[in-house]
Amino acid sequence: MKRVLISCIILLLSLTALAQGLPFMRHFNTDDYKAHAMNFDLDIDKNGIVYVANFEGLLYYDNVRWRILHTSGLSRLTVVFCDSKGNVWTGGYNFFGKVVVEPNGTLALQDLGKRHNIKGEILEIWEEDNGVIYFISNNGNIYEITNNQIKLKEKVRDQVITAGLTDIIDRDVLMEKGKVEARTDTLVSESLDNGLTATVRKGQGLFISDQNGRVLYALNEATSMPNNNITYIKYDHHGTLWGVMDNGIFAIALPSAYSHFTNNDGLSEGVISITKFKDNIYAGTLNGLFRLQGTHFVNVGLGNFACWELSASSDRLLAATATGIYLIKPNGTYSLISSEGALSVYDAGDVIYSGEMGGLFTMTPDGKNRKKVCNLEKVSAVICDKHGDIWIQNVYGQVMRQNSDKKFIPYNESAKESTAVLVQFADTIRAIDALATYPISFPQFSYFDGDITWLTNNEGTQLYAWRNGKEVKDLDYLYPFKGNTISAILHNGHQLWLGNNKGFSIIDTDVKDPAFQMKPVVHIRSISLGSDTILWGGFGPIPEEMILDSKERNIHFTYALNNIPIVNKAYYRYQLNDGRWSAWTTEQRISFYNLPYGDYTFRVEGLDAFGHKTDTTEFSFSISYPFYLRWYMIILYLLAAGFILYLIYKMRIRMLQKEKLRLEQVVQERTAEIVKQKDEIQEKSESLELTLNELHSAQNQLIRQEKLATVGKLTQGLIDRILNPLNYINNFSKLSEGLVRDVEANIEDEKERMSEDNYEDTIDVLGMLKGNLQKVGEHGQNTTRTLKAMEEMLRDRSGGIVKADVTTLFKQNQSMVDNYYGKQIAAQHINVVFDYPSEPIFVNANPELLSKVFMSLLGNSFYAAEKKFTKDSGYSPEVSLKAEVVASQLVITIHDNGIGIEESILDKIFDPFFTTKTTGEAAGIGLYLSHDIIQSYGGTITVNSVKDQFADFTITLPIIKD
Repeated sequence: MKRVLISCIILLLSLTALAQGLPFMRHFNTDDYKAHAMNFDLDIDKNGIVYVANFEGLLYYDNVRWRILHTSGLSRLTVVFCDSKGNVWTGGYNFFGKVVVEPNGTLALQDLGKRHNIKGEILEIWEEDNGVIYFISNNGNIYEITNNQIKLKEKVRDQVITAGLTDIIDRDVLMEKGKVEARTDTLVSESLDNGLTATVRKGQGLFISDQNGRVLYALNEATSMPNNNITYIKYDHHGTLWGVMDNGIFAIALPSAYSHFTNNDGLSEGVISITKFKDNIYAGTLNGLFRLQGTHFVNVGLGNFACWELSASSDRLLAATATGIYLIKPNGTYSLISSEGALSVYDAGDVIYSGEMGGLFTMTPDGKNRKKVCNLEKVSAVICDKHGDIWIQNVYGQVMRQNSDKKFIPYNESAKESTAVLVQFADTIRAIDALATYPISFPQFSYFDGDITWLTNNEGTQLYAWRNGKEVKDLDYLYPFKGNTISAILHNGHQLWLGNNKGFSIIDTDVKDPAFQMKPVVHIRSISLGSDTILWGGFGPIPEEMILDSKERNIHFTYALNNIPIVNKAYYRYQLNDGRWSAWTTEQRISFYNLPYGDYTFRVEGLDAFGHKTDTTEFSFSISYPFYLRWYMIILYLLAAGFILYLIYKMRIRMLQKEKLRLEQVVQERTAEIVKQKDEIQEKSESLELTLNELHSAQNQLIRQEKLATVGKLTQGLIDRILNPLNYINNFSKLSEGLVRDVEANIEDEKERMSEDNYEDTIDVLGMLKGNLQKVGEHGQNTTRTLKAMEEMLRDRSGGIVKADVTTLFKQNQSMVDNYYGKQIAAQHINVVFDYPSEPIFVNANPELLSKVFMSLLGNSFYAAEKKFTKDSGYSPEVSLKAEVVASQLVITIHDNGIGIEESILDKIFDPFFTTKTTGEAAGIGLYLSHDIIQSYGGTITVNSVKDQFADFTITLPIIKD
């Protein structure tokens, strides 16, 4: 605790005169790198790959993800070192080795210490000027490495060296005096660009100093670090300082033109105003007025109320707050000069303008002689033009200005009812209409710094600048915050402060930012197949061309920039062959499934955190044609076709000869047919009686169907009669919720005029009313869903029955699965199998309804797999559709290894409106309709399932034989 207090005191003393924020930082915890929390050492190779010695092994980060290399004995690793030749050496308990690149581009640990019987804990690894690698063990031995051979150089101590796992050996003392001593205060000192130095002090955190030794940042538990126990740091020479702790890993953007303050640095509830007064930065928030003190904002003490606007002059600062206008003096004391809540304030010297709920008021600086000068309600902005005339705007976008008689009139008589916003420029003030698009579109926020006018779009984002009648173009440094909603701006010398609901982002244009100046390059980091077979792991030379087997048609790529984005996100897009480029996203992995045979070129581009676009990186690969589609097979097919044509010709000649013989037999056959017709007449007479009986049965069936149709029409009419008033219930419940919110807003506006009990009772009643309306809406939607399901049940499904090719339906369903569930398949690594005969199989069915049955059952399988995936981290999901012909039946089995079905409800799942899902997820008629459709085609559908293991739905359909 004492060290933390000392660090805070150093920080406050060093930053009293600096108006800069804290550097941007990324933290990685065990959830990110999937290893032990304890990290001992780190280094960075010449390609920017970060290596971390961890309690479980060697971590490395390629800007896509963290991966780990384990030793053969699962030993901890406490030291890692990258030498000048690009080799990565590491050591730990009873282990010393190096990182090697496997033929497929993956990394592995080569154990060099095992064959030399290296024992003990490796304390330090280093490289001398002659390029020789040395390391010391806690057994007191210093070893030398030559051509991957280890030999003893000298023994500096006979006893076992007692050193903590996180201790850093002072190598200068070791080499000069032959003594083994651990550093006690300054553990690590690392030189950064721009003359900065990063220093780790034991138990005190990280200190960043300038070239004069002045501490600029003290990063510890009091600021932004999870704890003070930093074990090692390393600079990548591209604007990123990496470090490891006993509970994580961090990367800091240093040196950087960008810094920030967040709500963790003293601010509260979002920034809505900012100004500089007597070398102090003041920030108004929804929860009070704050002043920057060192690297922390402190509450000035005006109360926890919204501070809407600040107006600074040479001798005073005025703050418009929800409780009135405060006057702050240079010494920091303040007084309330007006107790009426104010939305805006303007200091005109002898007169103070106060924009309030009831209009615009003026008063003297001591709060006296208060009078109303304009009736415009809720004045949110007061601006004085170069002629001394006052312009005002209220929260509704109504704008007024003073005329020559100092009376307030609408700024444009022809646009009294229009909505506009006031924007101040160097030579004028303009009211920008809400519908304006040129030359300036309607801004949600604007700020004039005396030279430049800063504006946003109508959503408060996409900040840009306007000067001398045209847009300022050289503002690339704004890119990282283009997507941020801006609510306050201060142009303080070479610093630009941007306020938002999370605090401040600060841009210092005088700082040389190595990350900003670095040319971004996008690298392909891995190439793998659908079975997770690694084709190339990202290390070593990438294959110039890759030829895949015809069975390997699913391929995955990961890619990343050559630096880690900290201030902002990086974006990527990709292209396959000469197709359309994808949209820019932050995704760093893309998968291609079921690619056709042929040649491909994969291309990827990136945008770094500052909007700089990379060159295109590309990789070519081919998918081999199967043997039956290769050129020699095609020649064989042509020869076979010619032979078949010859056979057909020969068969035609033979058929003509047979036809002659057939004609001679026709007369004999006709005579025989007359005899047979006599017998057939007798048979038809007997069958006529049977037909009459069947007709009578059909009449009875038609009468029954007519009755059912009548009942269906009656039910359909009732559903229509119910749905209409139900829609009114749903719609009016939503409208009533909006009205309740409006009433709540009005109550909040009138809060000051209501008694506390009356206000709280009203809010409670409105809360209960809102909850009741939400319940009405929810149950109304559920009832509508149930009625829609009844409509679906009553729909006539007897039409459209044709001779349908089920094989074609399977292919269509397979494509639909890839489209509808592709993201789920990729994210959850679902093994999807479609196994069905390649030849056509025909059944009597409606193809559309039969396809819906298959997709409904497949949808249930993906639902079951997703539910189990969220509960079981070791689960490998499977979904399959298999079809085979058994006798004269087509047997289709849809299988998944998801959550299964309880045995107690298996006999109910085909009942209408029965479901295990919530009412909001399903109406419970999917399986019922599937069962009804299959039965109408003369088929059956059955289920076999074991809870939490699998579910199999088996469909049988009669096949149409040619």
